[in-house]
Amino acid sequence: MNTVRTFLAVCCCLDYFVKQYDIETAFLNGDLDEVVYMTVPTGMKVAADMVCQLRRSLYGLKQAAAVWFRTIRDVFRRAGFVQCAADTCLFAKRSGRAPVFVVLYVDDLLIGCKYEEDAEEVRRELAKHFTVKELGDVRYVLGMEVKYDKKKGELWLGQKQFIERMVDKFRQTDAYPVRNPILQGQELHVEDGPLITGVKPFRDLIGSLLYVANATRPDICVAVGALSRYLDQPRENRPGFVFFGT
Repeated sequence: MNTVRTFLAVCCCLDYFVKQYDIETAFLNGDLDEVVYMTVPTGMKVAADMVCQLRRSLYGLKQAAAVWFRTIRDVFRRAGFVQCAADTCLFAKRSGRAPVFVVLYVDDLLIGCKYEEDAEEVRRELAKHFTVKELGDVRYVLGMEVKYDKKKGELWLGQKQFIERMVDKFRQTDAYPVRNPILQGQELHVEDGPLITGVKPFRDLIGSLLYVANATRPDICVAVGALSRYLDQPRENRPGFVFFGT
């Protein structure tokens, strides 16, 4: 998350284009370096005592993500990209005119470049190995809406859709908005209110709010942080406090 936001901010400051791509059926790429067997799929006519040995990765394998990352990492390295030591999902390459940056998150990637033809060059290189879907200018990444006005040098990140889905999920469509996420000096105590039956909805809510707070809403960090201390003992007075905070 931090790397993606930093990447977008740097691209905005450098007046870069930011293009988004998707690698289709990513986990089916990459050779396995260990022996893995599976039962014969229904419909294949083989002896009853036969099994299949996998040569390539499949969705559902515990090592599928690692095999995929290793595969695409090697492709980037052969193309002249250098992997960032601080975050291995960030790659950079010095071209003849300006550096090119790539951020990879599972099977999606962002390319930041000064010239659009540099992004096309990277796409063509990837297309030699994978099926690449071009998504155009970045608009939505990691649950965040991205509004990037390159001409004005303005970048805006938001999570309106995610928050609206969360409001529907937790049945708070009638909640009213407020300006301050927490009252000054307001405190919570372990013994406040009766315990809520079943802690999963409360934990789901706090987890969703933590994601929003860390991504685009630092203004609710204090309120959500206070509530996260009581995940094992949710009280009836706290859900109202939560939605007051959002």
